[in-house]
Amino acid sequence: MLITQSISNCKNFTDVKRTINIVGINLNSDTSTFDIYYRIASTMNGQDVSNVFNTQVPDWHIDNSQLMRRRDENFAPILNPDFKEQKDENGIIINETERYETMPAFDYIKMLMLDMNVPMKAIISAYIIEEDKDGRFNF
Repeated sequence: MLITQSISNCKNFTDVKRTINIVGINLNSDTSTFDIYYRIASTMNGQDVSNVFNTQVPDWHIDNSQLMRRRDENFAPILNPDFKEQKDENGIIINETERYETMPAFDYIKMLMLDMNVPMKAIISAYIIEEDKDGRFNF
């Protein structure tokens, strides 16, 4: 395995601890795609119970059709200096996605690795945490 990292416990079975295992990475600059291949291991009371859960995981595919928030050296999102909050008639912010600076996702990952020399493991580990918060691994 390339990376093994704890993620949040199973949502429906809170006693089940989960670990993500990154087993493959495919970075293709010809197609501007970055694919991460992974498995989720589940344990309860120190016993592997992975076979009880669905072993099919959703694709983790990154390309330039997606926008990714730019981050500072502490991985905090960088505020967009030009952001001006807009609200609808109910007072709900309708342009929240513009609050932070973004870039096409593949170009951003490539820039982090090639121009800023951020190790791929550090990038993936940080995004595992973010994706876990967003519920990517709850299926």
